[in-house]
Amino acid sequence: LTLSTAPVNGSHTFIDPNGNRQDIVCHDHYCSKSTNNSTPVVFISTAGGTCIPVRWSFVDVQGYLYGANDCRDAILQYDGTTLLSPLTMPAGTILEMTKDRMVVVDVAAAPNSAYYSKSGAYTNFTTGLNSVDPYVDPIGAPGDRLTGAKYSLGRLFLFKKNSITACILKDQYSSQCYPVSNSIGTNDPQSIVEVPGAIYFRGQDRGYWRLDDGGLSLASKKIATLIASQTSGSSYSNTQTSKTDWQAGTQKPT
Repeated sequence: LTLSTAPVNGSHTFIDPNGNRQDIVCHDHYCSKSTNNSTPVVFISTAGGTCIPVRWSFVDVQGYLYGANDCRDAILQYDGTTLLSPLTMPAGTILEMTKDRMVVVDVAAAPNSAYYSKSGAYTNFTTGLNSVDPYVDPIGAPGDRLTGAKYSLGRLFLFKKNSITACILKDQYSSQCYPVSNSIGTNDPQSIVEVPGAIYFRGQDRGYWRLDDGGLSLASKKIATLIASQTSGSSYSNTQTSKTDWQAGTQKPT
């Protein structure tokens, strides 16, 4: 990649409209693409402007990649050739796809709100009155920002630092949301991963949690020594280089 000393802050793989595999890797101010395993080529060199992104959030649909970063650049749209920034998309930091809409959260003007695109029109966020139109759904107090989103198990899970809300989505008039937890949330949206029948994430308490149809359960009892020594927050990571290190809870580098 462009800078040997800059860590990767985001990556995604998608199939473009011509059937090519595009591997996207971002670091520092740069994003590169590798088409069908070819040598990476830079297609963004100024991401974040005066701010260096710590993390990217990517989704893809119908051959197009969409990307947002925590510097709140305009959301990008990329088909492997043409790079655009649709003006109607709010500049949030986290993207997620539902069955028929794109969701943008952590928008500066309303950090507690989930922004839903028009059904089947993923760049249209201009609100309207029809059931298929885009809409905005505030979750809790205005200053309590959303920190993660994952569509799984037929629901959209919206995370805050200390809570989780689940939404059964239909349209702006008939969707229903309910609390999953009022004490556990996450500061680390990139830790939220889906497995068959559940999602896992790193909680704000530094524990690792499983969320499924039965509710929340702690999944990290066997690695308590490791998680107790971790720095809290979304900007940090650690690597275990051997099974012995993992079992001993030793972080390398320290």
